[in-house]
Amino acid sequence: MTSIGPKSIELLPFQKEFVETVLSPIGERLVLLSAAPGMGKTFSAICATALFLAKNRDARILILVPKFLVWYWQERLNAVGSSNVEIDSYAYRELLEKDDGDSIWPTGKVLILSRDYAKTTAIKNSLNSAYWDLIVIDEVSSLRQFDHCPRQASRVVMLSCNLQNDETIPSCNFIEWEAPAKRNFQVSRITFVRSEPEISLSKMLADLISLDDVPTGLRYINQMTLEAYNSSPLALETNVSRRIKGSLIDGIPQNPKQHPLAQIINCLENITDDEKLAAFSKFALDNLSNDVGKTNLVVANYLDTLHYVSAEIEFSGGRTALITGATSPQDRETAMSSFDATGGFILCTQAMLRSIENFERFERIILYDPLRNLNDQLLARLKEADPLIVNLYSEDDFEFVYTGVDLDGDELEEIEVSEI
Repeated sequence: MTSIGPKSIELLPFQKEFVETVLSPIGERLVLLSAAPGMGKTFSAICATALFLAKNRDARILILVPKFLVWYWQERLNAVGSSNVEIDSYAYRELLEKDDGDSIWPTGKVLILSRDYAKTTAIKNSLNSAYWDLIVIDEVSSLRQFDHCPRQASRVVMLSCNLQNDETIPSCNFIEWEAPAKRNFQVSRITFVRSEPEISLSKMLADLISLDDVPTGLRYINQMTLEAYNSSPLALETNVSRRIKGSLIDGIPQNPKQHPLAQIINCLENITDDEKLAAFSKFALDNLSNDVGKTNLVVANYLDTLHYVSAEIEFSGGRTALITGATSPQDRETAMSSFDATGGFILCTQAMLRSIENFERFERIILYDPLRNLNDQLLARLKEADPLIVNLYSEDDFEFVYTGVDLDGDELEEIEVSEI
């Protein structure tokens, strides 16, 4: 464990070695780190930066990152109690107003700038006029970016996914992390059978809603209704209720009771057992006592479904936390960290799945609904984390052709699908 202020951070041996290299008072001025995505380059650099500031309270530290990484650096530095500030045009104007004749760039805190902003003429000249104890440049794509780095610096750290040491820059400490061996990516499937009332409802939906020979917009709306049926009764009820409420006939709102979809609401009242939820409960909740300290991630297409599943988990004595688009990055990380020690169920929509940074913390990822889109980048992150991924599947559900890579598809030879 590595202690940063009151926090203890667990680093892998190769990450710890990198941090020690950055902190060492001897060695080369320039440190180049090249490693595959997901190996913790940025996280290790953040730890090194926080420790550097803790050991050198009056240090002047500069972080140059792509704009989309500014918040991540701030969030992680805040988590370990390391003082930092983003320098944008407003913050820079305030620094100019406080200019006392010395360098405008303050010491004793980490200064984070987007690389695009740092390239503007006024900022570039001002950065070059200051002396820096540590400069970190994240997401470097070329050694030529070293030419744009402020010249007066005791230590410069550059992070890249594909940087090669072509010896164009002499006197550098080049570190390359070898990518881990490719692991077998396993997807397990929980197969369940819909009840007779549920099958009757699906037949009614098939009769009322068509995906063929309809305008593109209506086809999309109809597909969402069928997908809501696949997800949960609550999601379907919400979807159909909104469609009825918003429907128009000749510009006049239709009587809800006369709407063709109203019979779906009536049919839902006859469904007393949700076989999908029962299958989830049997797999995930029957053995809660054996899952102490283990965190599961549950992913669904609809917030209604997540509330529905959350109530079932809590009724069985499990802990839950719901992550939505309204959850701030800080609250999201706090919720994740609180579950690392005690375990429980993190629930999120598919839209939020991409915002989760560390899949390694999950024992299982339970796909309550099939993934609509699985791009190559997200797939690569899942494969590196290598959790057990579980699909809930019923042959009675409506089939859709989703874009992206299908977890159950034949395109990926390394994926094994097994029944639970």
